[in-house]
Amino acid sequence: MQKLEFQRGELTQFKEVSKAISLNGYQFDIYDEYWWLNREVKVRVGLALYGYDSEYREDIREVLLYFAETKSARYTERMCEHLIRYSKVSKQSAFNEIGLLTFKQAFPQKNDHNKPSALRTFLRQSAFMGLNVVDKGTLDLINKWRFKGRDKGLPVASFDPIDGPFSDLEHEAIIANLDHAYAEDRISDEEYSVVQLFSASGRRPIQLASLKIKDISTEVSPLGEIYYCLNIPRAKQLGLGFRSSFRKVAFIESIGQVLIKHKQSVIAEAESLLGRTLSEKERLELPLFPMGFGETSRIEELLSFQYPFFEYQHLPHIKDIDSSDLLSVLRSSDMFHCASSYLTAILKSTVHKLDIISERTGRKLHVNAYRFRYTLGTRAAREHCGLLTVATLLDHSDTQHAEVYIKNIPDFAQKISDVMNPQLVKYANAFKGIVIENEIEAQSLYPESTRIPCREIGGDVGSCGSNHTCFDNAPVACYLCAKFRPWRNAPHYLVLQWLVEERERIAKVTKDLVVASVNDRAIYAVMQVIMACKN
Repeated sequence: MQKLEFQRGELTQFKEVSKAISLNGYQFDIYDEYWWLNREVKVRVGLALYGYDSEYREDIREVLLYFAETKSARYTERMCEHLIRYSKVSKQSAFNEIGLLTFKQAFPQKNDHNKPSALRTFLRQSAFMGLNVVDKGTLDLINKWRFKGRDKGLPVASFDPIDGPFSDLEHEAIIANLDHAYAEDRISDEEYSVVQLFSASGRRPIQLASLKIKDISTEVSPLGEIYYCLNIPRAKQLGLGFRSSFRKVAFIESIGQVLIKHKQSVIAEAESLLGRTLSEKERLELPLFPMGFGETSRIEELLSFQYPFFEYQHLPHIKDIDSSDLLSVLRSSDMFHCASSYLTAILKSTVHKLDIISERTGRKLHVNAYRFRYTLGTRAAREHCGLLTVATLLDHSDTQHAEVYIKNIPDFAQKISDVMNPQLVKYANAFKGIVIENEIEAQSLYPESTRIPCREIGGDVGSCGSNHTCFDNAPVACYLCAKFRPWRNAPHYLVLQWLVEERERIAKVTKDLVVASVNDRAIYAVMQVIMACKN
């Protein structure tokens, strides 16, 4: 591509320039078949240009270059894919009336109108730049087109059991089982942190993938309580590049403590690969979620069979960076940050280990990052948060996408007759302990085990299979604990009766089934214990 070169204010020559910088700071050759625009987006420019006559190719390339330099990598990628789709669907190698009408008619559904609409945006930009891509008559034609907006928030509005928000039972099962798995060393600090961050923040994968160690901080409340904060980079901000805008999110101490452990592991891994101690400034600039720092063997270990495929040649090794340049590279580039699909893979793999069955489908729980996002917004709306609050909570720049949560608030809470449904009890997955005969067996297996009383029924219901100090609410929390060892002949039915009566009392007093349902998972656990004792 030629650019003018001036010396002393006079034009001296046309200079051939083939290097460009994407919005995310990645250098690429505009004549390459593929453009790497950030750490995870590779645009198929060569394939897009192949479908068009040679007289248009350079102008099409220039418009794509404009998008690559000024818009997000995903936006440019989508534009390129629309160009590929147009040549395939229309069977045309130029933008003419026949081809554009054919393309428009190929997508009659309003949820597909974004395809011809995006192509029109591309052609309008080419005309604005004065390029020879589309003639004025054809442009006038497509400017008359009218498109309907896509349906927003369908998974939320329909409470979709596969892609929509989690039910209360599903969400509680994820968090409870995650805590148990971490306590038993079945999942790593990274796995625990990833799931908790998606659940607590509702952020998109690309946002968590952009985190650095310096984004973690601690603050003290007026009451002297310590809580942890993350300065999370914002996404989908028009014209802003990598880590250009942030929004602070607070987390409870238990999540923050594991994040600190994970942070220390990341620093240790980087220093081990480099063979030296990093300065404090270098440590703070490290990504919170790297993907092996370019170590191929480490990447292969992480990917195993569950994680997606990555092109190793695009992952530079941290040892290849000169020590004097490392700090500036860490500050300005996303080079060592993981891809968002890597975090999604960790999320899916970790929840898969928890072996949770959805009570709505009877199958293993389907999980992705957006289900946590939908759940956070739905629960906030259910707690009567306003439109602006929900939009802020989900890090939206406006309220148009938050309206679906306010307008469609599903009634999660159930009447007690529905809670006692045998089908729900079967799949609730609430009881994680082991039924034993009596206290004698408990003492033989766990010499330091203690009795678990239930003052409300005036008797004991089992033993604790751990000698650790516990401050949870016994016996309600015990039925949900993997260390609980209920006795076969204990009066569990009385515990169930007490919990059900308490639920009905709270519902009557508060007129709020959401508040009354706080112990529903414990009710399921007690019912599962009763069933296990019978078997």
